[in-house]
Amino acid sequence: MSPKTLIRSLILAIGLTLLPTVAQAGKNRIVELKGEAQIQLAGTTKFQPAHTGMTMVLGDILLPSEGTVAIVNCSDGKLGRAQAGVRSGLKAICPSAKSTDPRAGDNIFLDLLRGEFTYQTLLLSENPLLTWPSVSGVDSYRVKVKAGERVMWEEIVEGTGVEYKREPLVPKFFYDLVVEAVTEDEAAVYQLKMRLVNRVTADFVSKQVAAIEGESVSEEAQALMLVDFYLEEQESVTSGFLWAAARPLEYLVQNGNQTPVVHRLLGDIYLRLGWQKEAEEFYQRVILLAEAENNISETAAARMGLAHLAAIDEAIKLLPQKPDSF
Repeated sequence: MSPKTLIRSLILAIGLTLLPTVAQAGKNRIVELKGEAQIQLAGTTKFQPAHTGMTMVLGDILLPSEGTVAIVNCSDGKLGRAQAGVRSGLKAICPSAKSTDPRAGDNIFLDLLRGEFTYQTLLLSENPLLTWPSVSGVDSYRVKVKAGERVMWEEIVEGTGVEYKREPLVPKFFYDLVVEAVTEDEAAVYQLKMRLVNRVTADFVSKQVAAIEGESVSEEAQALMLVDFYLEEQESVTSGFLWAAARPLEYLVQNGNQTPVVHRLLGDIYLRLGWQKEAEEFYQRVILLAEAENNISETAAARMGLAHLAAIDEAIKLLPQKPDSF
Protein backbone atom coordinates (compact mmCIF):
# COMPACT_ATOMS: atom_id res chain seq x y z
CA MET A 1 0.00 0.00 0.00
CA SER A 2 1.71 3.23 -1.13
CA PRO A 3 1.73 6.44 0.93
CA LYS A 4 -0.27 8.04 -1.88
CA THR A 5 -3.21 5.69 -1.48
CA LEU A 6 -3.25 5.13 2.26
CA ILE A 7 -5.84 7.68 3.28
CA ARG A 8 -7.06 11.11 2.26
CA SER A 9 -7.83 13.99 4.56
CA LEU A 10 -11.59 13.69 4.05
CA ILE A 11 -11.43 10.26 5.69
CA LEU A 12 -10.52 11.99 8.94
CA ALA A 13 -14.16 12.92 9.37
CA ILE A 14 -16.23 10.26 7.63
CA GLY A 15 -14.17 7.32 6.48
CA LEU A 16 -13.25 5.45 9.64
CA THR A 17 -16.63 3.91 10.34
CA LEU A 18 -15.15 0.49 10.97
CA LEU A 19 -12.28 1.18 13.31
CA PRO A 20 -11.50 -1.70 15.65
CA THR A 21 -11.84 -1.20 19.34
CA VAL A 22 -8.55 -1.02 21.20
CA ALA A 23 -8.12 -1.71 24.89
CA GLN A 24 -10.74 0.00 27.04
CA ALA A 25 -11.82 0.51 30.60
CA GLY A 26 -14.04 -2.26 31.87
CA LYS A 27 -11.98 -5.08 30.43
CA ASN A 28 -10.81 -7.98 32.55
CA ARG A 29 -7.70 -9.06 30.64
CA ILE A 30 -5.43 -12.06 31.15
CA VAL A 31 -2.10 -10.24 31.32
CA GLU A 32 0.15 -13.10 32.41
CA LEU A 33 -0.09 -16.81 31.68
CA LYS A 34 2.85 -18.96 32.68
CA GLY A 35 1.90 -22.47 31.67
CA GLU A 36 -1.24 -23.76 29.98
CA ALA A 37 -4.88 -22.93 30.63
CA GLN A 38 -8.27 -23.60 29.09
CA ILE A 39 -11.20 -21.22 28.90
CA GLN A 40 -14.90 -21.86 28.36
CA LEU A 41 -16.44 -18.72 26.94
CA ALA A 42 -19.85 -17.61 28.13
CA GLY A 43 -22.62 -19.25 26.13
CA THR A 44 -20.45 -22.12 24.89
CA THR A 45 -20.09 -25.71 26.09
CA LYS A 46 -16.49 -26.54 25.23
CA PHE A 47 -13.14 -25.40 26.59
CA GLN A 48 -10.52 -23.94 24.27
CA PRO A 49 -6.89 -22.86 24.84
CA ALA A 50 -6.54 -19.62 26.75
CA HIS A 51 -3.92 -17.09 25.65
CA THR A 52 -2.26 -14.01 27.11
CA GLY A 53 -4.28 -10.93 26.27
CA MET A 54 -7.70 -12.60 26.19
CA THR A 55 -10.48 -10.73 27.95
CA MET A 56 -12.96 -12.38 30.31
CA VAL A 57 -16.65 -11.63 30.80
CA LEU A 58 -19.18 -12.81 33.33
CA GLY A 59 -20.01 -16.41 32.42
CA ASP A 60 -16.50 -17.33 31.26
CA ILE A 61 -14.74 -20.18 33.08
CA LEU A 62 -10.94 -20.26 33.29
CA LEU A 63 -9.16 -23.52 34.07
CA PRO A 64 -5.38 -23.18 34.54
CA SER A 65 -3.43 -26.44 34.51
CA GLU A 66 -1.57 -27.55 37.63
CA GLY A 67 1.45 -25.32 38.15
CA THR A 68 0.16 -22.58 35.82
CA VAL A 69 0.21 -18.96 36.91
CA ALA A 70 -2.77 -17.03 35.46
CA ILE A 71 -3.09 -13.33 36.33
CA VAL A 72 -6.02 -11.15 35.26
CA ASN A 73 -5.95 -7.36 35.27
CA CYS A 74 -9.47 -6.72 36.58
CA SER A 75 -11.70 -3.88 35.43
CA ASP A 76 -11.16 -2.10 38.76
CA GLY A 77 -7.40 -2.00 38.19
CA LYS A 78 -6.61 -4.76 40.70
CA LEU A 79 -4.85 -8.00 39.84
CA GLY A 80 -6.71 -11.29 40.24
CA ARG A 81 -5.11 -14.73 40.21
CA ALA A 82 -6.88 -17.86 39.02
CA GLN A 83 -6.24 -20.93 41.14
CA ALA A 84 -4.33 -23.63 39.28
CA GLY A 85 -6.27 -26.83 38.69
CA VAL A 86 -9.60 -25.20 39.61
CA ARG A 87 -12.38 -23.92 37.36
CA SER A 88 -12.88 -20.25 38.17
CA GLY A 89 -15.51 -17.83 36.91
CA LEU A 90 -14.72 -14.15 36.50
CA LYS A 91 -16.29 -13.26 39.85
CA ALA A 92 -13.96 -15.69 41.62
CA ILE A 93 -10.93 -14.03 40.02
CA CYS A 94 -12.18 -10.44 39.99
CA PRO A 95 -14.81 -10.11 42.77
CA SER A 96 -15.80 -6.55 41.78
CA ALA A 97 -16.17 -7.31 38.04
CA LYS A 98 -19.26 -5.54 36.72
CA SER A 99 -19.00 -5.43 32.94
CA THR A 100 -21.10 -8.17 31.40
CA ASP A 101 -19.69 -8.07 27.89
CA PRO A 102 -16.62 -5.84 27.49
CA ARG A 103 -15.52 -8.01 24.54
CA ALA A 104 -18.15 -6.22 22.48
CA GLY A 105 -16.31 -2.92 22.89
CA ASP A 106 -17.81 0.52 22.38
CA ASN A 107 -20.15 1.29 19.52
CA ILE A 108 -18.87 4.46 17.86
CA PHE A 109 -20.49 3.76 14.50
CA LEU A 110 -23.08 6.56 14.71
CA ASP A 111 -20.56 9.13 15.94
CA LEU A 112 -18.30 8.28 13.06
CA LEU A 113 -21.11 8.48 10.52
CA ARG A 114 -22.00 11.94 11.82
CA GLY A 115 -18.43 13.02 11.15
CA GLU A 116 -17.60 13.43 14.83
CA PHE A 117 -14.44 11.35 14.68
CA THR A 118 -10.97 12.73 14.05
CA TYR A 119 -7.50 11.37 14.65
CA GLN A 120 -6.63 12.69 18.08
CA THR A 121 -4.70 11.89 21.21
CA LEU A 122 -4.63 13.20 24.76
CA LEU A 123 -1.31 14.49 26.10
CA LEU A 124 0.24 14.38 29.57
CA SER A 125 3.03 16.92 28.98
CA GLU A 126 3.07 20.46 27.67
CA ASN A 127 6.24 19.49 25.79
CA PRO A 128 5.29 16.13 24.25
CA LEU A 129 7.29 13.81 22.03
CA LEU A 130 5.64 14.18 18.61
CA THR A 131 5.70 11.18 16.28
CA TRP A 132 4.27 10.42 12.86
CA PRO A 133 4.28 7.62 10.27
CA SER A 134 7.16 7.29 7.83
CA VAL A 135 6.96 7.81 4.08
CA SER A 136 9.09 5.57 1.89
CA GLY A 137 12.08 7.43 0.45
CA VAL A 138 11.60 10.48 2.69
CA ASP A 139 14.21 11.35 5.35
CA SER A 140 13.06 14.79 6.50
CA TYR A 141 9.64 16.29 7.19
CA ARG A 142 8.23 19.78 7.65
CA VAL A 143 6.54 19.71 11.05
CA LYS A 144 4.09 22.30 12.38
CA VAL A 145 2.14 22.72 15.59
CA LYS A 146 -0.89 24.95 15.13
CA ALA A 147 -3.42 26.55 17.45
CA GLY A 148 -6.33 27.15 15.12
CA GLU A 149 -4.83 28.95 12.14
CA ARG A 150 -1.84 30.24 14.12
CA VAL A 151 1.42 28.37 13.56
CA MET A 152 3.09 28.08 16.98
CA TRP A 153 6.12 26.19 15.72
CA GLU A 154 7.51 25.01 12.39
CA GLU A 155 10.71 23.13 11.63
CA ILE A 156 12.33 20.68 9.22
CA VAL A 157 12.92 17.44 11.17
CA GLU A 158 15.06 14.46 10.28
CA GLY A 159 13.30 11.19 11.10
CA THR A 160 9.79 10.58 12.42
CA GLY A 161 9.84 12.10 15.88
CA VAL A 162 10.81 15.24 17.76
CA GLU A 163 10.28 16.64 21.25
CA TYR A 164 8.21 19.79 21.20
CA LYS A 165 10.04 22.47 23.26
CA ARG A 166 8.59 25.76 22.13
CA GLU A 167 5.56 27.66 23.42
CA PRO A 168 4.04 25.39 26.09
CA LEU A 169 0.69 23.85 25.31
CA VAL A 170 -2.21 24.62 27.62
CA PRO A 171 -4.98 22.24 28.79
CA LYS A 172 -8.45 21.96 27.29
CA PHE A 173 -7.40 23.38 23.92
CA PHE A 174 -7.06 21.42 20.69
CA TYR A 175 -3.80 21.74 18.78
CA ASP A 176 -2.97 20.37 15.34
CA LEU A 177 0.16 18.45 14.48
CA VAL A 178 0.71 18.88 10.72
CA VAL A 179 3.50 16.92 9.04
CA GLU A 180 4.34 17.43 5.38
CA ALA A 181 6.49 15.15 3.24
CA VAL A 182 7.45 15.64 -0.39
CA THR A 183 7.69 12.43 -2.38
CA GLU A 184 8.76 11.98 -5.99
CA ASP A 185 5.11 12.12 -7.02
CA GLU A 186 3.56 14.78 -4.82
CA ALA A 187 3.30 16.23 -1.35
CA ALA A 188 1.66 14.20 1.42
CA VAL A 189 0.23 15.54 4.66
CA TYR A 190 -0.41 13.87 8.02
CA GLN A 191 -2.60 15.59 10.63
CA LEU A 192 -3.42 14.77 14.23
CA LYS A 193 -5.30 16.71 16.87
CA MET A 194 -3.77 16.90 20.35
CA ARG A 195 -5.19 18.01 23.68
CA LEU A 196 -3.33 18.41 26.95
CA VAL A 197 -5.13 17.22 30.08
CA ASN A 198 -5.14 19.38 33.20
CA ARG A 199 -2.57 19.00 35.96
CA VAL A 200 -4.93 17.13 38.29
CA THR A 201 -5.59 14.50 35.62
CA ALA A 202 -1.92 14.30 34.67
CA ASP A 203 -0.93 13.77 38.31
CA PHE A 204 -3.58 11.07 38.71
CA VAL A 205 -2.36 9.29 35.59
CA SER A 206 1.25 9.53 36.78
CA LYS A 207 0.37 7.91 40.11
CA GLN A 208 -1.62 5.13 38.47
CA VAL A 209 1.18 4.42 36.00
CA ALA A 210 3.71 4.29 38.86
CA ALA A 211 1.46 1.81 40.69
CA ILE A 212 1.20 -0.41 37.61
CA GLU A 213 4.96 -0.28 37.06
CA GLY A 214 5.42 -1.29 40.69
CA GLU A 215 3.42 -4.51 40.33
CA SER A 216 5.37 -7.76 40.61
CA VAL A 217 4.50 -8.99 37.12
CA SER A 218 6.39 -9.33 33.84
CA GLU A 219 7.19 -6.40 31.54
CA GLU A 220 4.64 -7.79 29.11
CA ALA A 221 1.91 -7.88 31.75
CA GLN A 222 2.76 -4.32 32.79
CA ALA A 223 2.56 -3.16 29.17
CA LEU A 224 -0.89 -4.71 28.71
CA MET A 225 -2.07 -3.12 31.96
CA LEU A 226 -0.72 0.26 30.87
CA VAL A 227 -2.46 0.01 27.50
CA ASP A 228 -5.81 -0.73 29.16
CA PHE A 229 -5.31 2.21 31.52
CA TYR A 230 -4.09 4.75 28.95
CA LEU A 231 -6.92 3.92 26.57
CA GLU A 232 -9.78 3.81 29.01
CA GLU A 233 -12.45 6.37 28.31
CA GLN A 234 -11.14 9.62 29.72
CA GLU A 235 -13.36 12.39 28.39
CA SER A 236 -14.80 11.05 25.13
CA VAL A 237 -15.04 7.72 23.37
CA THR A 238 -12.47 8.71 20.74
CA SER A 239 -9.94 10.05 23.23
CA GLY A 240 -7.11 8.27 24.88
CA PHE A 241 -3.39 8.64 25.51
CA LEU A 242 -2.55 6.89 22.24
CA TRP A 243 1.12 7.84 22.07
CA ALA A 244 1.64 6.88 25.70
CA ALA A 245 -0.16 3.56 25.17
CA ALA A 246 1.94 2.68 22.13
CA ARG A 247 5.33 3.14 23.78
CA PRO A 248 5.40 0.17 26.18
CA LEU A 249 4.20 -2.06 23.34
CA GLU A 250 6.82 -0.63 20.99
CA TYR A 251 9.50 -1.33 23.61
CA LEU A 252 8.43 -4.98 23.83
CA VAL A 253 8.38 -5.39 20.04
CA GLN A 254 11.79 -3.77 19.66
CA ASN A 255 13.14 -6.25 22.18
CA GLY A 256 11.84 -9.30 20.32
CA ASN A 257 8.41 -9.89 21.87
CA GLN A 258 6.38 -12.42 19.84
CA THR A 259 3.05 -12.39 21.72
CA PRO A 260 0.20 -11.84 19.21
CA VAL A 261 -1.88 -9.52 21.38
CA VAL A 262 1.07 -7.14 21.84
CA HIS A 263 1.44 -6.73 18.09
CA ARG A 264 -2.31 -6.57 17.47
CA LEU A 265 -2.96 -3.86 20.06
CA LEU A 266 -0.13 -1.84 18.56
CA GLY A 267 -1.72 -2.24 15.14
CA ASP A 268 -5.05 -1.04 16.55
CA ILE A 269 -3.39 2.02 18.10
CA TYR A 270 -1.59 2.86 14.87
CA LEU A 271 -4.85 2.60 12.95
CA ARG A 272 -6.52 5.02 15.35
CA LEU A 273 -3.57 7.39 14.95
CA GLY A 274 -3.94 7.22 11.19
CA TRP A 275 -0.80 5.16 10.56
CA GLN A 276 -2.31 2.82 7.99
CA LYS A 277 0.91 1.37 6.59
CA GLU A 278 2.26 0.50 10.03
CA ALA A 279 -1.09 -0.94 11.14
CA GLU A 280 -1.20 -3.24 8.13
CA GLU A 281 2.32 -4.50 8.79
CA PHE A 282 1.45 -5.37 12.37
CA TYR A 283 -1.81 -7.08 11.48
CA GLN A 284 -0.01 -9.26 8.94
CA ARG A 285 2.58 -10.14 11.57
CA VAL A 286 -0.12 -11.00 14.11
CA ILE A 287 -1.68 -13.52 11.74
CA LEU A 288 1.63 -15.37 11.41
CA LEU A 289 2.25 -15.34 15.16
CA ALA A 290 -1.31 -16.24 16.15
CA GLU A 291 -1.75 -19.04 13.64
CA ALA A 292 1.51 -20.59 14.82
CA GLU A 293 0.03 -21.03 18.30
CA ASN A 294 -3.55 -21.65 17.21
CA ASN A 295 -4.69 -18.39 18.78
CA ILE A 296 -8.06 -18.06 17.07
CA SER A 297 -9.17 -14.85 18.78
CA GLU A 298 -6.08 -12.85 17.81
CA THR A 299 -6.09 -14.23 14.27
CA ALA A 300 -9.68 -13.04 13.90
CA ALA A 301 -8.90 -9.63 15.43
CA ALA A 302 -5.99 -9.10 13.03
CA ARG A 303 -8.08 -10.12 10.02
CA MET A 304 -10.76 -7.69 11.15
CA GLY A 305 -8.13 -4.96 11.28
CA LEU A 306 -7.10 -5.75 7.71
CA ALA A 307 -10.76 -5.64 6.70
CA HIS A 308 -11.02 -2.13 8.15
CA LEU A 309 -7.99 -1.05 6.14
CA ALA A 310 -9.51 -2.52 2.98
CA ALA A 311 -12.79 -0.70 3.66
CA ILE A 312 -10.90 2.59 4.03
CA ASP A 313 -9.08 1.97 0.76
CA GLU A 314 -12.37 1.29 -1.04
CA ALA A 315 -13.96 4.39 0.50
CA ILE A 316 -11.13 6.53 -0.86
CA LYS A 317 -12.01 5.51 -4.40
CA LEU A 318 -15.56 6.84 -3.94
CA LEU A 319 -14.55 10.19 -2.50
CA PRO A 320 -13.70 13.39 -4.37
CA GLN A 321 -9.98 13.85 -4.95
CA LYS A 322 -8.37 15.58 -1.97
CA PRO A 323 -4.74 16.27 -0.98
CA ASP A 324 -3.09 12.99 -0.06
CA SER A 325 -2.29 12.05 3.50
CA PHE A 326 0.31 9.54 4.64
